[in-house]
Amino acid sequence: MSNRVSIIDSLPRGEQPLNGESMLAEEGRGRLKAAFVALALSVSLAACSSGGAEVEHAPPTSGHVLPQPRHAPPVSECGQELFCDSFDYPGGNMRPVVITGEGSYFSPGSDCPTSDRYVMTSGTLIAYKGEAITGDPTTETGDVPCDSTTRNDNNVFRLLTKKSFGPDISVSLDYTPLADTGPKSQHDSFDGFTLLIGNQPNSKNEDYGLYTVSIRNGGEVVIKKKVPASELSSAEIAKLKQTGDFANGGGYYALSKYLERPDLATMGKQRHVVANLQKLPNGEVKITITVDGEAVVSAVDTGVHGAPYSSGQVGVRLDYTKAGFDNLKVAKLPAGSPETLSAWRRPSRLGELSIGGYSIPPISARAGNPFWLPGSNQEPLAPTA
Repeated sequence: MSNRVSIIDSLPRGEQPLNGESMLAEEGRGRLKAAFVALALSVSLAACSSGGAEVEHAPPTSGHVLPQPRHAPPVSECGQELFCDSFDYPGGNMRPVVITGEGSYFSPGSDCPTSDRYVMTSGTLIAYKGEAITGDPTTETGDVPCDSTTRNDNNVFRLLTKKSFGPDISVSLDYTPLADTGPKSQHDSFDGFTLLIGNQPNSKNEDYGLYTVSIRNGGEVVIKKKVPASELSSAEIAKLKQTGDFANGGGYYALSKYLERPDLATMGKQRHVVANLQKLPNGEVKITITVDGEAVVSAVDTGVHGAPYSSGQVGVRLDYTKAGFDNLKVAKLPAGSPETLSAWRRPSRLGELSIGGYSIPPISARAGNPFWLPGSNQEPLAPTA
């Protein structure tokens, strides 16, 4: 959307979202007035022709009416995608609408808005003018109101799909960072945007074992694997805690190098981010980040502290970042996809060839293995000179 920044920056402060019948009434006020005029006219005509017989009206519905996605169609209407959401929800063109939030997660069965597509373990999913937004992120120490866009707890935003996808999928969205809202000491650590892929479903629907594909506000790009604490030794957990790589019940292992790309974290600039998850013939899993059509970094999970995750839930994580995102999609990677090109390294020794800007190792390096892949993908991808 060309007016994305102005839309998010114009988010009303202190307004409560539309919910239930009030949402529907306000959205359709003009249409209802027209309908009532037409109805009154038809009743008057009917009364004249039937001797003034009364017309019965159905009683108003009651209960909590939840917003349903206007353009979040079933899979059969998503084209080639397995999942799609443009976040165009009823009422959202006038005021921010709460789709779901942590309240429905921590208080199941309550009146908190729920979604048949998402679960949130932290924060509030808000739709406004065809986009998912954080609003002005806050940090809440107590219960978060179910329908509040201002007390949203979105400094720690965790959104997951209820459905799992994979293997061989592409997850994409349009992402716009607007401001870093974290303490100065954290600006270069973990603040920013992360796509969650391959999350292993569990009874609590939490981020369990998964891959994180991050573009941090400080400009770092990295792919990591989260391994649950239950699969780690006490010695390994202690080591991870010393390095700050243990959090939320698991240890984080970098599968790729840290790539410095501050241009990808420019505030106010929309980026089209794609994360591909591909199961290789030998059982390993390759993850690739593409931004605005550029293959940025790739990594292969060879079985770091457990089997690779070839399928799972997908989602969005935001840490201390005011942002918006749109057009969240999950698609199947086609068989024989040229995406495998992203695993090839740039030429670094005599005998390597280059096709389409990426290198192919000499035949001797691939002898006897028709599914050859480089021994290491832990370096940024870059076109050959």
